[in-house]
Amino acid sequence: MKPYGKLTQGSIINSVKIDKYPDYQFYGVVITARCDIANCKVSKFYYLTAAPIDIWIKSEGMQIAVEQYYDKQLRTILKPWEDKLPDYEKLLNSPLDNIIKLLSTAKPIDGNDSDDFKQKKEQTVEKLSELSIYDSAVITKDASEKLFKNENIKSNIINALNSVLEEKHTHYCFIPFIGLDAVASDKSNFSKAEMINEGYIINLLDIGYLDYKTAEKIEKQELDFDKLTPEDLEYYNQFFCLNSKGDLIYPENIIISPYIEWIMQQFSQAFIRIGVEKPTHKDIKSYWSKKELFK
Repeated sequence: MKPYGKLTQGSIINSVKIDKYPDYQFYGVVITARCDIANCKVSKFYYLTAAPIDIWIKSEGMQIAVEQYYDKQLRTILKPWEDKLPDYEKLLNSPLDNIIKLLSTAKPIDGNDSDDFKQKKEQTVEKLSELSIYDSAVITKDASEKLFKNENIKSNIINALNSVLEEKHTHYCFIPFIGLDAVASDKSNFSKAEMINEGYIINLLDIGYLDYKTAEKIEKQELDFDKLTPEDLEYYNQFFCLNSKGDLIYPENIIISPYIEWIMQQFSQAFIRIGVEKPTHKDIKSYWSKKELFK
């Protein structure tokens, strides 16, 4: 049996699947309260998806970078049309296919559908069509390798990673290896740099769950490619990566205190956001002119 058999808050489950990134394997960090688990009060075990830094760069980090690049390029291409079309804002906020269709049939505000106008439309549609590679909802390994050659996208990835590591990106948090039980219990196999600089990036808004039956199978290490029936393999492959002999889904580590508590704190802040009225910078500046603080 592998270690960390029983699931609890902070358990890290291996080989979790995310449909948007079919070529990469992720992890699941259990966030269900440990007291509820201990008292058998749960029917579902909720988890947040996580990835080592290198996998995050190729998948979720790439997605962030591509979206930023796409948005900037799209706005640059459509900027000359801002004053020429009546539905420019609608155009800007539409999916790429819809933008191309809308632009192809668009009429100018002044009604002068000249040859020059038509030619510029065709040129713009051609430029927009070249953006299709950046408008994909799925990031495969091949696509990631090609996109990484774009220096602007690479720069966006670095900025996104820095934002996560500096705790400025509210959708993610980083847990260094020193926060894992297996590392904290035996530091001899890791350098100080590895323990602090390597780890998992957790997506605070990507929540999955295991039903009790699946959780029990994981604890008993029964989600085993070599033992599952073809029907069970087909079912569980919707959620996990069970592709070849030797593949086994199990809790391979656990996040220790105070890191697991910090994750839950970050999760609460990211997931439960309440919008309230706040003073603006202008309001704060005007405060001083309204109040006679020193009479």
